[in-house]
This record gives sequence, structure tokens and C-alpha cells, in this order.
Amino acid sequence: MKMRSGFTLIELLVVISIIALLMSLLLAALGSAQEAGRTAVCLSGARQIAVAHQHYAQDHRGHYPAPRAYLSTGSWAEVPHRSILVLEGYLEVVGLLGVFRCPSDDGFRQPNASTAVSPPNFSYTRNMAMPGGQRMDGLGNTSRTVLLVEEWEQSPMNDAGFYANSFDFLTYRHQDRGTMSFLDVSVRTVDADWYNSMPAGMRGNFLRGR
Repeated sequence: MKMRSGFTLIELLVVISIIALLMSLLLAALGSAQEAGRTAVCLSGARQIAVAHQHYAQDHRGHYPAPRAYLSTGSWAEVPHRSILVLEGYLEVVGLLGVFRCPSDDGFRQPNASTAVSPPNFSYTRNMAMPGGQRMDGLGNTSRTVLLVEEWEQSPMNDAGFYANSFDFLTYRHQDRGTMSFLDVSVRTVDADWYNSMPAGMRGNFLRGR
């Protein structure tokens, strides 16, 4: 009786298909694990910035640093609260942008619709529903009031402030979710479609913790 040696073409194709399927599952799992790691770094960075805001307020009679500054030239400075936190030692920035840039953020910033100027490549913007300089003891529910928002890089009004309007959008970069930090320094990701589909009034209530 003649013994068969090797594999038939069909058997080889089946083996190759199984290997390809296993490789695709492995790559998908690896990609998800990598994104989970980047999301964790993003949440940690947002929390560090929130903690720095809280420490600043504790040292300045309960007042947070202003989100933006109005200059004598008649223009708004885009990053004063970030600069203040770094210059006064509340945050240490390692690298070019440090904790101000999410590791998953590789998008180009859309130029501001009103000024045509490309904003700085920071991932997080301040909630403008919480006025700069307002005291921490007058802000209501700190566990629900938003401090920082991870803004979508294609927002038409991408700048240092996040408004409850149809021009500022929460990012989709963490599996269709974006990071928010709150006044009690807690952080979490929020469903981007859920937030971005809200009318302006509901967005404002959410940002103010109502």
C-alpha cells in the first residue's frame, strides 16, 4: 500500500486560512490593548492637570487660573492657564507638550473658524461654562462639573476654551469616546456621539454639572 506524503492543496489552504484568522485576532487584541494603554495615559494626564488646578486654587483663595487672558493688543492669549500652572510649579512638563497632549492624539488642528489661525497642539481645553477666577466653593456639584474636555481636533472653533455650542466637539479617539476631567479631579471617558448630539442648552447643563 502506497503511503501519502505531505499535504494536499486543500489542506494547505485550510491551514493558511486558520493561521491568517489567528493572526488577525491577535493583531486586533494587540491594537485594543495598545489603545487601552494610551487611554489610561490620557486619563492620567487629564487628572494631573485637574489636580494642578485644584492645588492652584487652594493657594489662591479658592480661585482657579483663568482659561484665557485678554491682552492689551485686543486679542485673546490661548494658553494662560497652562502657562500659569507650569511657570508657578504646579505642573512639570516633560517633552514638548507633556501631559497636555494625549498619546492617541495624532490629528492636525483645524484652523479656528473665526481667526483662521491654527491653535496649539494641546489635547485638552478648559470648560468655558466655568468662568475663570470663579471660587472653587461656589461651583456647585464638583463631581459633575466639567473642568477639562478632550476636544476633537476638527472642531471649527478649536482653541483654549470649550463652549456649549455647535462649534466645539468632544473627540472620538478612544473607541468613539473622549476624556473629561471634573472639579473633584475625577476623570472618565464620555461617549462622543452622545455628547455631540446634544442641543446647546443640554450641553451647557452637562458642562455645569446640572
